[in-house]
Amino acid sequence: MVEVLSPGNAGRDVVIKRHEYAAGGIPHYWIVDKNERTLTVLSRPEQGKGYLDSTVVKAGERFETDDPFPISLDPADFC
Repeated sequence: MVEVLSPGNAGRDVVIKRHEYAAGGIPHYWIVDKNERTLTVLSRPEQGKGYLDSTVVKAGERFETDDPFPISLDPADFC
C-alpha cells in the first residue's frame, strides 16, 4: 500500500490509516510526504501487531528493496 499524505488529512493518514492497515494484515505501508519530500517505508513483523518504521528516505537519497518487489527510487523523482 502506498499513501500520499493529503494536506488536510495528514494526521488521519499517518495515525488512523496506519493502524487500520496493520489490523487488516497489509504487510507493507509506504507513506509519501510531498511537503517534507520523504518516503517512509513501514513493514509488519511476521509476529506481532502494527508496523515497524523500516526507513525514512529523503529527497536526494536512493531507496532500493526487493521486498515486496524489486524497486529503486528517489523521493525527489515524485515529490
